[in-house]
Amino acid sequence: MKKNIIISIIIFSCLSGYLSRLCAQNTKFGDNLYIELGAGAQMLFSKNNSQLSFGHRLTPSISLTAGKWFTPIWGARLQVQGYSFNAMSNQTGTFTAGINNYDPASSFVMIHPDGSYRRDLRYINPHLDLELSLVNLLGGYSTTRKWDIIPTVGVGYMAVFKYKGVPQTNSVSGNFSLMGKYIVTPNWALNIEVQSSIYPNKFDGRKTVTRIDNNLAVTLSATYTFSPRAFKSKLKSKAVNCVQEVQMIEAVVPIEKTLVEAAPIQTVVEKIFVESNTPKEPFVLCSILFPLNDAKISKDQMVQLKNVADYLSHHKSATVNLEGYADKATGSSDKNMNLSIKRAMAVAELLIDEFGVDRSRILLQPLGDSIQPYDNSEWNRVVLIRAN
Repeated sequence: MKKNIIISIIIFSCLSGYLSRLCAQNTKFGDNLYIELGAGAQMLFSKNNSQLSFGHRLTPSISLTAGKWFTPIWGARLQVQGYSFNAMSNQTGTFTAGINNYDPASSFVMIHPDGSYRRDLRYINPHLDLELSLVNLLGGYSTTRKWDIIPTVGVGYMAVFKYKGVPQTNSVSGNFSLMGKYIVTPNWALNIEVQSSIYPNKFDGRKTVTRIDNNLAVTLSATYTFSPRAFKSKLKSKAVNCVQEVQMIEAVVPIEKTLVEAAPIQTVVEKIFVESNTPKEPFVLCSILFPLNDAKISKDQMVQLKNVADYLSHHKSATVNLEGYADKATGSSDKNMNLSIKRAMAVAELLIDEFGVDRSRILLQPLGDSIQPYDNSEWNRVVLIRAN
């Protein structure tokens, strides 16, 4: 049995590792890590348990989780869940701890006239799960979205402790859940999770005619993400010197005058761009301003993004660097850094989704309030788009 448990965990670990490398080769291990604490109620479904009243079947469920999102769609988590079950029993079946089919647990409780009695179980069920963001899968990743639906599936190690005559047993468990998540801040989220685990019928030291037992749990939990979710597999980051800037020199060159019969002389003027003799350095194409504590782009600024897309279309080797800033006069440094990340990502998503810019030509540099490019505080709520 222990050999099967070890093999199952190794296979599952290899699978989750392969998926993480396949989906996000440029994501560092320290990115997008989170911890989660939850509590709720659960119910065991096993032989004779229907004889218990609904209130007596409910027991507490506690969970502690550590996980990581490798991409906006795929993640993995290690969850330790458990506490207690109330199980109803009688003298039928096979008891692994007793002699002559006697159940030692019957000595700790009152036996009803029909021969039934309650067994108290204490257990822990650590399990490794794959998680899937359905909303990001179906609707695309967005840094401003507040909610998500996350199904999980995994394998675990069900350990029942020796307690009140119930023997210690260990077995493999299968684990499934569906979570609804509401993102309160970039670091905090609240969740409600419906979870079920399955395990061999003999997990509690009693073997009956059924092959498997299972439970159903509903828990409320809080998630803390150590850093805002960012996925470098989509948008690469590159630092540039924000004080280096050189302008392209626009020259207006008149073409020859043309005389058209019975019409006035017309001058045809064409604008061309002439590079200066100085070396090429990043220069500002345009700036996108944002409201206070917000990362939404107003419709009247879309024309600037259209101009950026046109520039990239005409300059095939060019890339753009999105420098995200926040107003130092409002908010903490951590909050402003998170805000600058959201602003840069919002500009990137519009360039990609609305104007068809290749994501490999977009570079991100969130700077928070570490640098203030303008004296006017309101102007520093900005993303500067530099051409490289």
